[in-house]
Amino acid sequence: MNKKQIILISIFLILILIVLAFFIGTKKVNSDLNVLTINNHKVKIEKVSSEENKARGLSGRKELLKNEGMLFVFENSQKWGIWMKDMLFSIDIVWLDEKMNIVDYKENVSPDTFPKIFFPNLPSKYVLELPSGSIKTLDIEKGIAVY
Repeated sequence: MNKKQIILISIFLILILIVLAFFIGTKKVNSDLNVLTINNHKVKIEKVSSEENKARGLSGRKELLKNEGMLFVFENSQKWGIWMKDMLFSIDIVWLDEKMNIVDYKENVSPDTFPKIFFPNLPSKYVLELPSGSIKTLDIEKGIAVY
């Protein structure tokens, strides 16, 4: 290979690396899209696990569509509290244990409840926020397995 070919190949490889870095960099940090099944209903969820994303949650968003939710993933089981800071719409809150069984829930939690913090009766490892009315629509009850 001559010098020109080596330079052209090097430039081409650098361009490929730049494009790859751009696409990797535009992915949401610590968020993944997944699907959960609750009583044979599919719910598309955004999973958040970083402290920053958990603190922000759904704050500032205009809506959460039917069959969508946000799943907060914690490192251990505790009675994790949820508040409605900067929320623009009501939600249903579902707490799940480490086996993804529903341990508690709160229906139709309004933004007007801030600064009240909602806690489950039992420890949970996951908290699922759903559009208001989802608990009834999905027939959610304590003890139901989510997968």
